[in-house]
Amino acid sequence: VREGIEWGLGARFNDAAFFFEEDRKQPLEAFAPALGRILYQQKLGALLDKAHRLERVAEQLAGALDWDAEQTLLLHRAARLCKADLATQMVMEFPDLQGVIGAEYARLSGEPEAVARAIGEHYMPRHAGDPVPESPLGRALAVLDRIDALVGYVGLGYLPRGSSDPFGLRRAAAGVVEILQHEPDYPTLAELVQRAHDAYREQRAPLKPLIAVQADLRTLFYSRIEALLEEAGVRYDLIRATLGGGWDDSVYGFVQRARLLQAHAGADEFVALVQTATRPANILAAAEKKDIKAVGGLEHVDAMLFEHPTEHALYEAVARLTPPFEGLYYKHDYAAIYHELHALSPAVNALFDGVMVMTDDAARRQNRLNLLACANRLYLALADFTQVVVE
Repeated sequence: VREGIEWGLGARFNDAAFFFEEDRKQPLEAFAPALGRILYQQKLGALLDKAHRLERVAEQLAGALDWDAEQTLLLHRAARLCKADLATQMVMEFPDLQGVIGAEYARLSGEPEAVARAIGEHYMPRHAGDPVPESPLGRALAVLDRIDALVGYVGLGYLPRGSSDPFGLRRAAAGVVEILQHEPDYPTLAELVQRAHDAYREQRAPLKPLIAVQADLRTLFYSRIEALLEEAGVRYDLIRATLGGGWDDSVYGFVQRARLLQAHAGADEFVALVQTATRPANILAAAEKKDIKAVGGLEHVDAMLFEHPTEHALYEAVARLTPPFEGLYYKHDYAAIYHELHALSPAVNALFDGVMVMTDDAARRQNRLNLLACANRLYLALADFTQVVVE
């Protein structure tokens, strides 16, 4: 038995050595055109089409991250070559070596080490518990590769159903979330999806409209973020509050906001904040059930209609907080936002104590609801506090 196994292994090693020597007769870049003959997906084109999409979105991502010209060129080069090893004899015979052999061939072909490393890392994490790429280029390429796959397959209507996930879309989404939870400067999920969708549309791929793809992927990504936060020990109601709030869908932002809520949950000041924050949200929801829809934005609030000092006070508080809130939010300074929301709460409570919001005067009622919608938007920057369970 041992001799048989050794003979079989020896034959495989000999095959590998032969394929390696054959592949080495040309640089890695020379294999790229052959990707045009390898189908990626019938409606999504060949692997060469995928490589071209990755090149396009790589340049856009580098710009969004404010990378310099050198880093941008390196990422573009890595995107161009990251699938080239799929046309080599070695990977055709030993598929598990994809990425690994690509990185080695890139080094042997004289490519910059950053490019070779990104090629080798862009399949990471390969499974749950696998480390994320260590290099910035590797992380960028790993995210773009997975987003491309997710947008393509979901855009064709292939969504995971129950335990069925033949295209590994849950794993791809989990990989994106695992990487982006550490990346404060990355574009939002919606922006990444839009850029990938644009690249497909440029190639005339028959995808669903962008808004439908974003909605489907939001569900998929949110389920992965939820799982990540549950594993981190965040309370379920706080996870729901986090996912229900926020002004965008930054993965880093979701994780940081959830951790902040978890750190303060149970404290008296947190309970007080929840109780105050839910007052505008609840009355706005009740009004909407009566077909009275508030319009956010202070430009929709008419100070001439105020008849009580508490209205002026809340208006001034919202007007003072809104500009710095924008800066704090996009710097991910959620601790400062938490502090500022406490400062807003007295004015919110005073309004409810001082006036009847749902007055019979339709103009004043609408004006007060619009003002409360402005305050509610500030609370939503941190979370949807109506989801928080207060014991």
